[in-house]
Amino acid sequence: MLSDRPLKFILLTHSRELAKSSNTGQLALDHPLIQAKRVVWSRTEPDQGVLSLIEQGKVCLAWPNDPAGDGDRPVASGDLCPYCIIIDATWQEARKIYNRSAYLKDLPRLTVQPSAPSRYTLRRNQTEGGLSTAECIAALLDARGQSEAASSLLEALSAFQQAWQQGRPSAT
Repeated sequence: MLSDRPLKFILLTHSRELAKSSNTGQLALDHPLIQAKRVVWSRTEPDQGVLSLIEQGKVCLAWPNDPAGDGDRPVASGDLCPYCIIIDATWQEARKIYNRSAYLKDLPRLTVQPSAPSRYTLRRNQTEGGLSTAECIAALLDARGQSEAASSLLEALSAFQQAWQQGRPSAT
């Protein structure tokens, strides 16, 4: 059973991502079919709005499918929480954010299972099976039955990546 309510995204963004031109989270923030907002992560001062949504039981955490993970709690696609936190950072930074944010540990995990490998090539040292922020959002939207928004976001990502590569010869 797919929900007819649009999934809303909270991009929990590492401050270093704000200055990176290769960040794909901005594509979702700018997309007219996607409801997303950015919250800059702080280890010592978590966002009170996010904490309030968590307290109300309205938030899931998007995380890759990790059979050896620490207590994965997958959520069926029809039972998604109305808000989904995506850690918008490099994989190394995302792990640090997760490990340093106690409020993320007990969230139900929305396991991301992409239908295809990542096509994102703008950064080095990508995690096997990892997705960019935009690809993760597209996969979640697709699983939710929001195929038009998912396809449109992936098209925007392809155009972004092509334009970025034409203007920047090396990945960061």
